[in-house]
Amino acid sequence: MTAECSVCNVSYYDERELRKRHYEKYPEHAPKEYESCPDCGKPYKQLACHWRYNPKHRPKFTDKQLNIVKGLLMGDGCLDFSSKHPRVKVETINKKYLHELNNIFSLLSSTGGVYQSMNSVESSMNISNSNSIDVKNPDCSDLYTWKTKTHPDLEKFKSWYSSGKKIFPGTINLEPDVLKHWYVGDGSYTEYDRFTIITGNEAESKKKINSYFQKKNLPEPKWVISERYGTKISHLRWTVNESKELFEYIGKPLPGFEYKWPGELQ
Repeated sequence: MTAECSVCNVSYYDERELRKRHYEKYPEHAPKEYESCPDCGKPYKQLACHWRYNPKHRPKFTDKQLNIVKGLLMGDGCLDFSSKHPRVKVETINKKYLHELNNIFSLLSSTGGVYQSMNSVESSMNISNSNSIDVKNPDCSDLYTWKTKTHPDLEKFKSWYSSGKKIFPGTINLEPDVLKHWYVGDGSYTEYDRFTIITGNEAESKKKINSYFQKKNLPEPKWVISERYGTKISHLRWTVNESKELFEYIGKPLPGFEYKWPGELQ
């Protein structure tokens, strides 16, 4: 049992089950931020349906949340097109990070919260076949998933997938939150390379990617191209001094990813 109601102490397998099976039956037990529509006070258990029929009540994504969405999509996140409107989906072994996203997006997070989507055996098999899972994390036993609610504000990101695969637009404004969430998804920190980002789908987009940094007067990366399983992979690297500038720009580390920041900044 990993999720517990703070009101009556009833436990469930995970937060998803707690919300689905308990809070829907006892909405008065739900945390205040999930309890009702912020516009009219409609109960928690009816929010998704309520917003569908009362779209003016649906909260909009803030600028900060949209910047984080951009960073997530540049990294390991993806758009889920299975409903009328898209949602953002992130899978990782880093449960702390997903809980941070769940808190940041609050009511716009899926009612499923953070839930286990793959057990340790399946996860270990996936690690051997995927570059998207961070095997350095000591909590690499299970794979967890977090999603946003479906939302019309996310329609604007459909164009990233119009070619049949995810391609970054040239108009990205690399705000600190964008770069920070891109970095924790696809980046790493070492004593020798310092700030590094690995990208596969944009391996041949050097001019476009560099322009993101130019527009913010940030140091441009040095590109190292390799090939893995027939796919070109780009390693974007910065010097020690340039890395200090980038870490200062993106600010404090995100929960669960402290090890990707230099010790003095953690």
